[in-house]
Amino acid sequence: MALQVGIVGRTGSGKSSLLSAMFRLVEGAEGSIKVDGVNIAAVPLKTLRKSLAIIPQVPFSSLERCPPRQKSRVERLKAKVEPLLT
Repeated sequence: MALQVGIVGRTGSGKSSLLSAMFRLVEGAEGSIKVDGVNIAAVPLKTLRKSLAIIPQVPFSSLERCPPRQKSRVERLKAKVEPLLT
């Protein structure tokens, strides 16, 4: 079963650093990252990267300029995400 996880946070909170480490763009000096109990350092790089996906962030200010019929969808999304950022 595939699981979708969202990583949200304020500017400078480490979101990009976490994703860089998960995709093994950078190697950590110590510690490990485990997904389903498996250390990602033991997974072949090509397999690891095929198993992960990134959806680029779009600022809410850009979403507010979306077509009118998508406006309510954007408002529902904002209502769910904004409490997580406080």
